[in-house]
Amino acid sequence: MKPTLHPASWKKRLFHLVFDYSFFMLLLLAVYWLAPREYRFFNRNFHYWTHSDPSVVREFDFTMDLIFALVYFTLQEYILGGRTLGKLITRTKVVRVDCTPLTFRVILIRNLIRLIPLEPFSFFINKKSPWHDEWSETIVINQKTN
Repeated sequence: MKPTLHPASWKKRLFHLVFDYSFFMLLLLAVYWLAPREYRFFNRNFHYWTHSDPSVVREFDFTMDLIFALVYFTLQEYILGGRTLGKLITRTKVVRVDCTPLTFRVILIRNLIRLIPLEPFSFFINKKSPWHDEWSETIVINQKTN
C-alpha cells in the first residue's frame, strides 16, 4: 500500500528557497573572503590567459558559481536524505512520487533542472509542482512529527 504524501505548502517552500539561497550566498562570500590571495593569484593568471577580457572573467565567475551551487545543493540533499538547511527548519523533505528511495542520480537531475534559466518562474505557474519536481518525479512533503 502506497502511503499518502502531504505536499508542503508553497509558503514553506518559498521560505526554505529564500533561506537556502541566502545561506548559500553567505557561504559563497565567505569562501571568496577566506581565500583572497589564492583567488587574486588565480584571477590575475586568468586575466592573462583571457587577455584581460572582463566579459570572459564575469562569465567564468558566473559559471563557477553555478557549478558550486549545483555541487552544494546536490550534496546537501543527498547527505541529509532529501533535506537542505531550509527544509530542516520547515520540517519538509524531498521524496520520490512513487515512494522509492531517493538516489544520487535523481537528486542530481533535480538540481540540474534548476539551472534552466526560466525554471524559478515555474513555481509561480504551478505552485504544487515546479519543473524540478515534475521532471525528476519528486515532491516536497511535510515530515511526520512523532
